[in-house]
Amino acid sequence: MTRKVKSHSFNGKKYKIDYATEINGICDSVASELTILRGNSIKALGSALEEGLHALEIPDKYLHKSAKKTKVGQSLSKVDDLARFLWRIGWRKKKYAQNPSK
Repeated sequence: MTRKVKSHSFNGKKYKIDYATEINGICDSVASELTILRGNSIKALGSALEEGLHALEIPDKYLHKSAKKTKVGQSLSKVDDLARFLWRIGWRKKKYAQNPSK
């Protein structure tokens, strides 16, 4: 069982964290809410990275490559590249025991 994070502060601003199964993610800076993909997958890791970066006020233009600079079959997302790298070196959600009293 993994522990669900319900909120997190980015640059001193507290965001409510919601989880979804159908969308990649949403960052609503006005309402201070993030919606990220649920699960322990490379796609969920990428969702958390991208929406967290948006909460840090980093716009899409810095997170995605120009279509002119990519080869066929290559990802347009710099965040996807980072998520794949972190996944390959072993980053996963930590499993917590049912009764983490120790």
